[in-house]
Amino acid sequence: MALICMAVAAAMPLMELIPFSANGGGLALMAFGLSIVARDGLLALVAVATTGGTGWFVITNLPW
Repeated sequence: MALICMAVAAAMPLMELIPFSANGGGLALMAFGLSIVARDGLLALVAVATTGGTGWFVITNLPW
C-alpha cells in the first residue's frame, strides 16, 4: 500500500494538467489512509479501484 501511495503522490503534479483529476488522487490517498487506520481490507480494495479509475481518467484525457 505504501508503494501505491507513493506512486499516486508522484503522479499528482501530472494530474494538475487535467482539471479536478487531482481530487481523485486525493480521494485514493484518503481511502488508503482510512484502510490502514481501520485495518479494513475491503476499503483497501476500494482505494485500489479508485486509484485505477483515476489513472485511467488521467491517461485518457491527457492533451497529447
